[in-house]
Amino acid sequence: MEKFNFEEWRRLAEENPAAFEEKRKKVIKDFISSFPPEKQKLLWEMQLLIDAERQMSKTPLEACQRIMDILTESAYKKGGLLDMSRYLTELELRLRMANNYLQVLKKEGG
Repeated sequence: MEKFNFEEWRRLAEENPAAFEEKRKKVIKDFISSFPPEKQKLLWEMQLLIDAERQMSKTPLEACQRIMDILTESAYKKGGLLDMSRYLTELELRLRMANNYLQVLKKEGG
């Protein structure tokens, strides 16, 4: 994936909105397609929601605010990204503790 160039995207949006939209859709499609198939459905659903918010918004700033609200809610809701991150961190800690315990048992028994 090429590095994001804000100035290039801004210029394209101003000079050729249709080309901007076509390029935006291609980048999104390529990005989502890079995930395993079981993850793609969720990502396409999220993109559909983002696109709907963009269309319903009166200004780009309003669209950004509405999309940010959706992403924030998604992160903070029960079972959201933060819950999953905490769960994985705790799981990693428990696995390390179990591994350390097994190492101690090996030394004592060996």
